[in-house]
Amino acid sequence: MFIENFSQVSSPLIRLTTEAISWDWDKKCEEAFHKLRRIVGEEITLKKLDYDKAAGNILASSRFKLHCCRRKAFHKLRRIVGEEITLKKLDYDKGSGKIKLAVDSSYIPAGAVLTQEDKEGKDRPILYESITFPKLESAYSQPKLELSGVVRILKKLKTILWEQHFELQAYAKSLIEMINTPFLPNAPMIRWVAFIQLFSFDLVHKPGKTFTIPDGLSRRPKTSEEEDEDAPEFDEEEDWIKPHPGFRAKNVKSLHFFRNTSTNQTRSILEENARILKYNEKTTIK
Repeated sequence: MFIENFSQVSSPLIRLTTEAISWDWDKKCEEAFHKLRRIVGEEITLKKLDYDKAAGNILASSRFKLHCCRRKAFHKLRRIVGEEITLKKLDYDKGSGKIKLAVDSSYIPAGAVLTQEDKEGKDRPILYESITFPKLESAYSQPKLELSGVVRILKKLKTILWEQHFELQAYAKSLIEMINTPFLPNAPMIRWVAFIQLFSFDLVHKPGKTFTIPDGLSRRPKTSEEEDEDAPEFDEEEDWIKPHPGFRAKNVKSLHFFRNTSTNQTRSILEENARILKYNEKTTIK
């Protein structure tokens, strides 16, 4: 431990340890002994750092003048950093709060946040997810990238969200359009939509100003490990129905969408394929 002016305080006692000096416990030695014992025996209490006082000193300094908006930003960031963020466990019980999944994608990763409403109606975070794209997918157009991001996130969270109704939130209107009316000339994207439709959800558009968390998670740079080991490319022919060993691909209707295909016919084919993939039913549409 640190004792201020230790050498000066303890000098009468240290003097007795030298061989040239005879033992003589005088008044100075007695005072030094009791003073050191008192210092060592003092209880040292660590106090909590007072950010308000420290910040007040900084802001009051003539060398550190903050504009009003910058002052507000400073206090807001300080409050956010100081808050304890606790991820809660997803509550599957009947009557529990609504489950919400917000997904956003950039050319680097897909970001998502899973939340659930508490009794006060406030969204509580369950988990945060960020999945990087391989180089091939990073070159996709933005609409295709958004769709691929949702597929990757749902594949990652399928054990959590399977058979659970949730709210799927998205900022990209093109993504909502592709899922609701999939008139897509691209076969892999049609299969991705069919996979997404296996889940039970309500699709909701969110404005960009309220979509900051998934947007931020979708913009993080790759780590050194991710640069060395790029994510596996999304296999367009991947069997993503492995949990259903009785599934037969021949039962699935071929999906060829043309501009003259009606919305109802498109949706009926997708719904039937979802039933086939989910419950291994035989096709009924001829």
